Amino acid sequence: MGKIVFFCLFNILFLLSSAFAESSLECRRITAPEVRRALEEKSALVVNVLSAIEHDIQHIPGSINIPITKIKTSKRLSQDKNHPIIFYCMGVL
Repeated sequence: MGKIVFFCLFNILFLLSSAFAESSLECRRITAPEVRRALEEKSALVVNVLSAIEHDIQHIPGSINIPITKIKTSKRLSQDKNHPIIFYCMGVL
């Protein structure tokens, strides 16, 4: 994951934190190895927020697709507020 991905990830996290506006929401940058570990251990939900077409073209295996415009209404996100969610907008395969 390069600088562009982290920049995009940062912007998405900012948008999501604004959208959910919960004081307990914690957003932070993570590394590619941390994403891999989360997928292997199933310790977090990894969400690609690009369109379905972009997700089909390229995504991190094991991630799910919820376009950013549908995050607020998606039923695919965990109802457990303590379960980590990793949002990203580009995956380097």
